[in-house]
Amino acid sequence: MNLLKELSREGKTVFTVTHDSHIASQHNKVLQLKNGNIIVKEN
Repeated sequence: MNLLKELSREGKTVFTVTHDSHIASQHNKVLQLKNGNIIVKEN
């Protein structure tokens, strides 16, 4: 996870696909698929 955070700080785009809400909450932006709709959550 630290490597992904470092890459993001360097301006690189990082995609993580997970069902774990704890991992998802560590990102700046979370895209969630719910009932066929994309929901964007920004931290």
